[in-house]
Amino acid sequence: MVPLKPTLQLLNLAVTHVLCTVSYAFEEAEDYIMKVPPRDAETSMVLTRPLLLLRWLPFVLYFPAVVYGSLCFGTLGLTGTVWNEALVGSTGIHDLERGRAICEHAGWELEGGDYKRDSRPFHCRCQVSQEGNPLHPSKLLDQWGTTQAVDLQSGFDPLEHADAFSVRQPDWKGSPSQAVRHCPSPQNAERWCWQDTIPESRRPVLPVGASCAEYGTKVGQTMALVTIMLGELLTLMSFRTDGFFLFALFRNPWYNALFILNVSVMLTFVYRPAVSEELELVPLSTGQLSAALGFAASLVVLNEVTKFFYRRHLAAVNEALEKEALAKAKGLAGQEDELKGDPEP
Repeated sequence: MVPLKPTLQLLNLAVTHVLCTVSYAFEEAEDYIMKVPPRDAETSMVLTRPLLLLRWLPFVLYFPAVVYGSLCFGTLGLTGTVWNEALVGSTGIHDLERGRAICEHAGWELEGGDYKRDSRPFHCRCQVSQEGNPLHPSKLLDQWGTTQAVDLQSGFDPLEHADAFSVRQPDWKGSPSQAVRHCPSPQNAERWCWQDTIPESRRPVLPVGASCAEYGTKVGQTMALVTIMLGELLTLMSFRTDGFFLFALFRNPWYNALFILNVSVMLTFVYRPAVSEELELVPLSTGQLSAALGFAASLVVLNEVTKFFYRRHLAAVNEALEKEALAKAKGLAGQEDELKGDPEP
């Protein structure tokens, strides 16, 4: 799968990891803090073994899995595959039929038998599910390149413009042989080559952003970004307290304000045309957005499950520490009483 672009990761880092974590400075202390002895700074660690095993390690394992699930959900629903090799496309004449690629590229034979691949595909075939949901029935979308001008306006959805990329258009006249052929030399005989009659400036290719492979990949990346941003935001909400997060939902107004800011920025990234085009994102349908939000919400459920086991351990530890603190307090009180009872010399 194609990962998120570095620009998106840096923006998320600034908005979520920097701004939202500032609100932790205004978080209320846990109820048990004043009932247990202070931590010994010389002999104990801030990150204890139970904290690492019951809170940190599970999150490190399931967070990437949830984000990857969102990425695959969006891409699979609009392309029928999640494999990089298939999404990138191929020049092989049999690769599409054998399921090794969903897009075909032609090229040119150079002197000495070398081969130059065209950067743009001339043909893509995607298995598109209803509403982009891979759990729903799907249909085959066949796209062929064109030399005609296509209005790729903001929010262009190639799935809604199938007629513009039909094999029946003048560039193909119903037959691939109008523009491509098997390369003539033996070493490239299993590759597609452009017909000699096709000038390089008039190749019938799918415009940038118009192929179902590109569009499906962008939908997957957009869904993954939404899952990451909202998922990390909800994780911060869950990690604010050792108790159940709903009991502390509105106690920190700073977090609530930054939550609204973060969601507003996320929606700007996805639905503001000038911003989404620059970041190479696409607007999500209601179903796709709901799925991305569902993946993000699953992180809260997983966080709370791990916190349940951590709380059980913490309760036992705190009970022992409270007894220790009480015993020390009684001992100090007894010493003070003895000192008060001694006559002055």
